[in-house]
Amino acid sequence: MVSSLLNLFRWKNLLIAGATIFCSKYAIFEPAITHLFPESHATMNLWETLLLSLSVMIIAAAGYVINDVHDLKADEINKPKKVIVGKTISLNAANNLYIFLNGSGVLLAAYTGSLAGNYRLAILHVMIAALLWIYSSYVKNTFLIGNVIVALASAVVPMTYFFFESLGYIESYGNVLVMTYKSIWGGPLKVLFYFSLGLGVFGFIISLIREIIKDMQDYKGDFSVGANTIPILLGEKWTKILIQVLCIVLIGSILFALYFWIPLLNIGRTSYSLYSIIFIFLLIGIIRSISRAESHSDYQTHSNKCKLIMLAGVLSPLIYLLSI
Repeated sequence: MVSSLLNLFRWKNLLIAGATIFCSKYAIFEPAITHLFPESHATMNLWETLLLSLSVMIIAAAGYVINDVHDLKADEINKPKKVIVGKTISLNAANNLYIFLNGSGVLLAAYTGSLAGNYRLAILHVMIAALLWIYSSYVKNTFLIGNVIVALASAVVPMTYFFFESLGYIESYGNVLVMTYKSIWGGPLKVLFYFSLGLGVFGFIISLIREIIKDMQDYKGDFSVGANTIPILLGEKWTKILIQVLCIVLIGSILFALYFWIPLLNIGRTSYSLYSIIFIFLLIGIIRSISRAESHSDYQTHSNKCKLIMLAGVLSPLIYLLSI
């Protein structure tokens, strides 16, 4: 049962989301404070950051549960051996679990928000929970819209710590930031914002690529339930071209960040240039091989490559930590 629940929650993806929150604090914001404004300190401590991370993971887990509830028929065709809802866990239990997880995640976010300065920050979690419900219930099988919603949810995760931390930090040090950096968004907050936004854009594009690849992988089941996914409406050839175009866009975004954003943060470009080779190498690999993909396992391989790229993106702030 425990193993089934972990698989239902997509525990590996949850760990990536949780690691994103911790990297935002300990690999970006804390080093930026030490380097740029050592007289200050982060307003969220380890415990509060852990609670925030857990709240994000719980909301994401709820999203995976409701997705499997609504995707049951297609999953029985696409991955019959991996179906959990309706077999290991009853449909009714899955629905109750979804409600419990969402409620717990929002309450935990509200509590963390109150510690950070405003319980209303939990509205971010409510919005994401609502988006994931709309996705699973109404637009999952709609052309492009479902893919974009999932990508947006992924993009918000790197921004979450920034939203929760900045409120208390500005309240404590806003006047000093204005005097020192001419703006409340100067110094450490500027570094955190640029990294968070950059990781958000990165997360959006790579998640969109992965979602489209997963649609290719799930073509048979989606077609059987009358879905209008990108591969079904555009066809295999044009969907692969779209994936290649998005990979090129992501490479362009990485190069843009490398040559325009990184210098704004007054940190060395060399380390990030070397690290960027990992992303570019993997993305070029997808561009070259996606056109030859045919089987379910072929698309699974490309989906795993995207997840590896996501993980590399989450760990990229460590370069900042090591370079200042």
